[in-house]
Amino acid sequence: MRTSFFSFVLLVAMGTAPFAHAGPAASVKAWVPAGWKLIQDASGDLDGDGLDDAVLVLERTDPANIVANEGGLGTSELNLNPRRLLVLFQGPSGWRKGLQTDRFLPTEHDADSPCLADPLDEGGVTIQRGVLVIDLHYWLSCGSWAATHRSFRFRLEQGRFRLIGQDTQSFLRNTGEESASSINYLTGRKKTTETLMVSDEQVQPKPRTTWTRLTGPRTFYLDRMRAGD
Repeated sequence: MRTSFFSFVLLVAMGTAPFAHAGPAASVKAWVPAGWKLIQDASGDLDGDGLDDAVLVLERTDPANIVANEGGLGTSELNLNPRRLLVLFQGPSGWRKGLQTDRFLPTEHDADSPCLADPLDEGGVTIQRGVLVIDLHYWLSCGSWAATHRSFRFRLEQGRFRLIGQDTQSFLRNTGEESASSINYLTGRKKTTETLMVSDEQVQPKPRTTWTRLTGPRTFYLDRMRAGD
């Protein structure tokens, strides 16, 4: 089910955001190393063998990465502990590591933008029809009305998770203006939709949709990516 960004905001406000998922087997938690904690998980078949695989989001628990926010805005302390994305494949003999990356997931807080909320608070990891989906939600508690939701879709190809699609939805909380883009890296096409808000005296125009062809690289793999690239 596709949800518009405005609808997504309403779902979050009601506590029914569409990112619920079932956790993996308890045995997977043995893969959480000392000095780390499990903060999110998802289960589903990623390699097509009929067995549920697992995706874990881990966070380091080093107190040295909890620093004071000297800027005055936002939270009083900033958690800058790195996060790890770990994919485990289930087989007849147990679990094996399919992916481990500390590059992609953002930290809970950002030293350069202390008002930025945790991108995983209203996002997270899911497995949908064999595709690994990572949702990141960006909004600031001070300094900006803008909110942006980014959704990345990865499919296993020859042992690596290839980026096959990316959706970005931006929303201005004060005006209601909304823009969205959807990129299909397999077909090389991008869909962009803009909804402009006008005054009460004018008729609101229909959303404007345009299609374009990608001109740059189209092949990206999760193990080499950063979410902000």
